[in-house]
Amino acid sequence: MEKVNCTTNVYRTADFIVKQTVILREDDMGAYLFSRDTFIYRTTQRDREYEDAFGFRSNMDGLRIPTKMSSRRYIY
Repeated sequence: MEKVNCTTNVYRTADFIVKQTVILREDDMGAYLFSRDTFIYRTTQRDREYEDAFGFRSNMDGLRIPTKMSSRRYIY
């Protein structure tokens, strides 16, 4: 699995491990949260690395931080 530098949150879905970076944007229209999500396809090795890093969580899969806008990138 890629390094999670500058990543705000990491969670799992049925098919992907998701690295979520949440950014606070401010402009003329106000402030809002924006999310850059990288969806990494789950493999046995990536699942093992995820469980090693986040096995201490009570909810091992984690949860997404809700934002108003997001962009997605997929890695297979």
